[in-house]
Amino acid sequence: MANNPFKAFLGNYGIRLLSTPNDNYQPGLVLEKKRKAFTSFGHLENVLELPKRSWETQLRTSNLINETVNRTLSLKASASLKEFGVEISGGLQKVSSVDFSIEQVSARDFVHMDNFTLMPKILELKKKDKAKWKMLKGKWYAYHLFYASHVVFTFQTDAAIDVKALIKNKISIQPEASIRWSSNKRFVISKNNRVPFGFTGWKI
Repeated sequence: MANNPFKAFLGNYGIRLLSTPNDNYQPGLVLEKKRKAFTSFGHLENVLELPKRSWETQLRTSNLINETVNRTLSLKASASLKEFGVEISGGLQKVSSVDFSIEQVSARDFVHMDNFTLMPKILELKKKDKAKWKMLKGKWYAYHLFYASHVVFTFQTDAAIDVKALIKNKISIQPEASIRWSSNKRFVISKNNRVPFGFTGWKI
């Protein structure tokens, strides 16, 4: 099975990384770009007059990947880690880097609404409510949110180091997710669908 670098994967599908995402993020999220990072500003539901059911969302398995997507992150300056909805609060002082192998991606979008409905409603604010339009102009909104549903964490360190013993009790995962150790330097996270890593959307 071939491997795709993470950066190339993002570029191929126009996915932008989220800065410090959390499990409250939903499609319709308004994002502010500061330098290269996208941070939460609010949600379109708070400024657009649409029926409540318009904002209902669905999670589905994405067809973006049919092979493993790899990413490597250096840990030389950090003893903790927070990536793909998994938090390790310490114990990584002797780990030089971590390899992520994303084997399944899920996406969340709207059940009843598409951009042919949403974009005109946003543009209406330009005439109907200039204060709201001014607040939103230049920001981005997320239409799809993406999750690393099945991802393998592999830690690079000295052969004698038992990473599992160092961090096993310092790992936090999302309620529905599961963790399985396959060696003392590798674990697999499954059903990891609460904290998105990226989004696709449009600039307002």
